[in-house]
Amino acid sequence: MGLGGICLMLQPAFESDRLIETLITLSGGIFTAFALLQVRALSFMGEPAWRIVFYLSAVAAAISAVLATWIGWHSLTVESLPYILGIGGAGLLAQLAMTHAYHVGQKFTVAALSYLTVVFAAIYGAVFAGETIGLLEILGIVAVILAGMVSSLPEKTAQ
Repeated sequence: MGLGGICLMLQPAFESDRLIETLITLSGGIFTAFALLQVRALSFMGEPAWRIVFYLSAVAAAISAVLATWIGWHSLTVESLPYILGIGGAGLLAQLAMTHAYHVGQKFTVAALSYLTVVFAAIYGAVFAGETIGLLEILGIVAVILAGMVSSLPEKTAQ
């Protein structure tokens, strides 16, 4: 339900000239889901959150370095350094929190609630950037919120 809500909000353009980009983005979402399930499995095997996040960051940095070498590097400026450090620090704390959440929480609840980032981005865009939210986006927001609520209900056990 949550993924359906995201699709309603983002309205992937399968008919447009952006088909490859759309498929790459949707594939990224699927691979992220697999990666988060592996994070959960690693945390249950006793791996500390900091170690999981360290290796995730190291692999991401290596892949990013290869892509940047292929596409082209950009030089850093002194003015951009506080922003880069702020984004990096916030990303580190968020990844540590997400890894911990997958360890202690119900995996489907955590996954459904992680879709709220897109909801918050849409609301942020409407409030601060003057973007409009249409009927499909509102239905998507409702679907994401309902998915989080439904996934947090306790499971009934068979007797």
